[in-house]
Amino acid sequence: GDTYIYQESADDLHVVVGNVAYLQIDDVIGTDDGGAMSMGNNASPSTRNFLTLDHDFGDHTQNYSQVGLDLNVRSHETAGADSGLIAGARITPYLNAANTQHWTATTGLVGLQVWTADLTATSNAYTLTGAAAINIKGADNLGSATLTNQYGVYVDSLTEGSNNYGIYIAGADTAAIYVASGATLLKGNVHL
Repeated sequence: GDTYIYQESADDLHVVVGNVAYLQIDDVIGTDDGGAMSMGNNASPSTRNFLTLDHDFGDHTQNYSQVGLDLNVRSHETAGADSGLIAGARITPYLNAANTQHWTATTGLVGLQVWTADLTATSNAYTLTGAAAINIKGADNLGSATLTNQYGVYVDSLTEGSNNYGIYIAGADTAAIYVASGATLLKGNVHL
């Protein structure tokens, strides 16, 4: 058939669905790298990534959203008030204890890096009305629940750096901060 699992080599496993390798696991992909895997109809393991997700949906279904990764987690509490949290994702990059060298990039350790868009070079002319690296939606389907405080972005108190910036904007040629509506409240000191 056209759906099967096979061992391509001694250290490489493929899961094929419809004659497309949707999952590839490679134990040794580089000279000094550990294993890597990839998922999607356009992906192959990379020496730079542990997990690569790359999928081509093909011709887009008009007026319909297509999502590369839809992550949902659920829980509930019945025993009493709970001060814990439910997180859709937790990302923590580490420098291992074996590290002895300086990292000199402006942001050499990043929890999440997002590009606004990759508009693959094409000769076709088109207009994209808007693109956002992060689009934060509000809470939905609360039912009878009460949400006391809703934060689009919440930054904890940052104290461990020599310089600590809650939000740092390197620049934007229209406006570094644009508030379309709503009050702007600055409770700390404002330096101009």
